[in-house]
Amino acid sequence: MKNSEKRREVRFTPIDQSQWQLLVHANGKSHPVGSVLDISNSGIALAFPGDIAHNGNIFIEYRSHVIDFRVEGSVMWKSRKISAAGHAQSVLGLQLPSPPLLMEAMQGTHG
Repeated sequence: MKNSEKRREVRFTPIDQSQWQLLVHANGKSHPVGSVLDISNSGIALAFPGDIAHNGNIFIEYRSHVIDFRVEGSVMWKSRKISAAGHAQSVLGLQLPSPPLLMEAMQGTHG
C-alpha cells in the first residue's frame, strides 16, 4: 500500500482507553503507552512520555480484564511532540501484522 493510500484509509481513535493498557517492549525495556492516537489497517500511532530506543522490531502488549496478547511490529516513523500540558512526548508509527485484532480488542468486541 502506498503512503498516499494509507493516509486516506479509515482511522479509529479509541475513546475509552481506561479499560485496557498498552505496553511497548523494545530492547529489553517496557514502556507504558500514554495514548493511542489512531489505529488503521496499516498500523497504529502511539504517544508516550519520554523516549524509546529501538533497533528494528518491537512488541506491543495489550492487557485488559478479558484478554492479554502481544504482537510484533516494526517502527515506521518516530517523532517528538509537546503535549497540551507542555510535556515532551515520543510518538511512534508502527506497522503491525494484524491491526484489526487490536481494533476489535479496543472496541470491546472480543468478549
